[in-house]
Amino acid sequence: MNFSTGVYSASFTVPDTDSVLKEELIKSGSVIFTPIWTSLDNSVAYFTGSSLTVHAAERANKVIDFKNYVVTTSGLQTLHRIDESVLVRVNVFDYSSPNIKLVKRPIELSGIVVRKAYYQVRDIETNEIVIPFDETYCSSKLSSDYDGMYFTLDTTNLTKERSYAIDVMVNVGGTQKIFKSVSNAFKISDTQPV
Repeated sequence: MNFSTGVYSASFTVPDTDSVLKEELIKSGSVIFTPIWTSLDNSVAYFTGSSLTVHAAERANKVIDFKNYVVTTSGLQTLHRIDESVLVRVNVFDYSSPNIKLVKRPIELSGIVVRKAYYQVRDIETNEIVIPFDETYCSSKLSSDYDGMYFTLDTTNLTKERSYAIDVMVNVGGTQKIFKSVSNAFKISDTQPV
């Protein structure tokens, strides 16, 4: 066996026409690959590289029409204790999507995954931003999995006996829009939710 020191690299293309990859990109917004360097006949593995995360291509020349976007949150109750970690699901739905199908029975429409989406927490009475959108350190960036986008709200950062709302900012192709919550208000209290 001949060893040769140096830097090895490889280029590859991920086709968005592949049905399995396309479905995963729509659902979670990314696909994770683990490169394995092998012999030409694939019988010997020499090295397993770091995982690579591939995101769907963003088309910057497309004009984003946010009037067709609807953003909803779920997982919040009307009352939360001061010491909770609440999993909040965020659904961004694009009504201009070509994947909308008309059916006679109720279906659960999956939202789109936006790579640059952030949340903020706003005091309803004073309109003060308690937890701001954080694009610098990404502390308020939404995560995603197979079921869509989400974040974990730590209620220890909020003041007791105040009411709050969650706002969501999406940034697509360099264009951003803030969707202010008009419902799903919640209050922080010492009392146990019923």
